[in-house]
Amino acid sequence: MLEMNVPNDMKRTRRARRVLIITYAFPPAGGSGVQRTAKFVKYLPEYNWKPIVWSAGCPAGLPRDDSLLTDLGPDLDHRIQSAWDTSFWPTRAAKSAATVTRYLTRRDSWATSVAWRVKNVVRNALDRYLISDGAALWAWGSLNALRAVVARHDIDVIYSTYSPSSNHLLGWLLSRDSGKPWVADFRDLWTDDFRYELAQPRRWRRAVDRYLQQRFLEDADAVVAASPPQMSILSNHVPQHSGKFVTITNGFDEDDFRGIAQPQSAVPTCASGIRRHRFVLAYVGRFTTEHVAPQLLQGLIHFTRWLGRRVANFELRIVGQMSKTLRRSLEGSPIHWTSCGYLAHPQAIREMVSADVLLASISSGLNAETVMLGKMFEYMASGRPIIMVGPNESVTAQLFRQCHAGVTVPLNSKSICEAL
Repeated sequence: MLEMNVPNDMKRTRRARRVLIITYAFPPAGGSGVQRTAKFVKYLPEYNWKPIVWSAGCPAGLPRDDSLLTDLGPDLDHRIQSAWDTSFWPTRAAKSAATVTRYLTRRDSWATSVAWRVKNVVRNALDRYLISDGAALWAWGSLNALRAVVARHDIDVIYSTYSPSSNHLLGWLLSRDSGKPWVADFRDLWTDDFRYELAQPRRWRRAVDRYLQQRFLEDADAVVAASPPQMSILSNHVPQHSGKFVTITNGFDEDDFRGIAQPQSAVPTCASGIRRHRFVLAYVGRFTTEHVAPQLLQGLIHFTRWLGRRVANFELRIVGQMSKTLRRSLEGSPIHWTSCGYLAHPQAIREMVSADVLLASISSGLNAETVMLGKMFEYMASGRPIIMVGPNESVTAQLFRQCHAGVTVPLNSKSICEAL
């Protein structure tokens, strides 16, 4: 960020400075949270920074996307510490309990009951007595090795990204030990985020998280936020140090769109190149209850009924992971929909470009309007019209209007139907 105006000859002659990047998930792991850090790593060398990445590789629960590795040079120093992700332990324990009880009793209902009890016992024990997030054991296991990395490789700057908070915990501890400057990147808010409130943390956990967040914000040498409103929220926690807070929004990479032409014919073409006679409304991203409100589905249902006999010409195309709850809701609805699950990033870009209209959704809740959707930039780069459903005052809706990127719609089913 500070190198933008440095002449090219100075960049070549000065010793490359080294930045240690701490990120729990990194390619070949996929997902929107991974791409921000991966793109930083891709472009930092152009400004005379040499990244050394420390990650857990592709942790359990995240999709694998080997296509993201093409952004990273063959000389990248990427070190992987095996992940001890306890957030999946309850589920594994429950599956094991169900398997054992089914084998012993052949009674699925009793097995399900035992599995549910085991899962809750393990989850409550971990939540009450052990750690603050599922990556904490990975972080503690990484600490000594990272101390050696900082000392041996003459690290100039330590960079960590939230979430999980264990990334920042590592960055904080290493900076205190070594005296090296530390940059804390907040891709999302932490205790001020609507998803944190939805999780309903215990009172003591909330106190611990707020204490750690305050220490991180106070002790970091620079704090990066993903939108201007989120930068203001974070800086308000330490108003005496507001000058160290900056905004770096997400974006899109022009390289990802090279060679992908928009369809020119009157009959649209899908990503596979097959001509189709269907109007496709594409949602690219995680299709979960956290991101998709019930009013959005109701609006799609109303639109489907309004189409009448033309309903066969409409398709809701979902590209990304889908929750079981929303899958059941769609299966019980009249909406004609298709889902291809998570796709590699180049394929997801092609799905965006080949759609007739792209659908985006902003959740409601504490500070939800401050979220600047990461996929929004790729949506706009695709050149396709966009329907953005959510609070009219959200930072995403404001940017859509400024860029004339599409239509913003309030979160009610009638307005959604009319917009479609």
